[in-house]
Amino acid sequence: MFYFWKATDSSEEEDNIIGPMPAKGPVESDVTQEFERRAQRMKEKLTSADSEREEAKKSTSKDNEEMVLSGRDKRLVEQVTSYNESKRSESLMDIHQKKMKSKASEEKNKPQERRPFDREQDLKVSRFDEAQKKALIRKSRDLNSKFEHSKGNMFL
Repeated sequence: MFYFWKATDSSEEEDNIIGPMPAKGPVESDVTQEFERRAQRMKEKLTSADSEREEAKKSTSKDNEEMVLSGRDKRLVEQVTSYNESKRSESLMDIHQKKMKSKASEEKNKPQERRPFDREQDLKVSRFDEAQKKALIRKSRDLNSKFEHSKGNMFL
């Protein structure tokens, strides 16, 4: 409710002021009661949503049980599977899986050979040769200042 009222002031002209009228009586507002009401509404909303989800799950499980193929559908499924087996080649994924299974079985049947100890291969230790060492030292010399301009990527 907005009302127009005129304010008169001796120093200024009469201006029309637009705005809400102040309350006629004392305003009763209890913040805790409002908070509790809001919490109760949210709780009811959440519990009703949970019950709706459970009902939806029950209805979908009933739908799955009721899906029985008719005689025509069964015939069509059989025809499609027989056609796929006779006319279509095997999928690449199936071929790959068969190859991987056969390789795995061959590796299991293959006798394990003992090989001599090799430090590089067994310990995964790779030492620096002189060229790598010099390159690392040269790069570390370029790190004189954190805020220096990069020399590698000058024109980005």
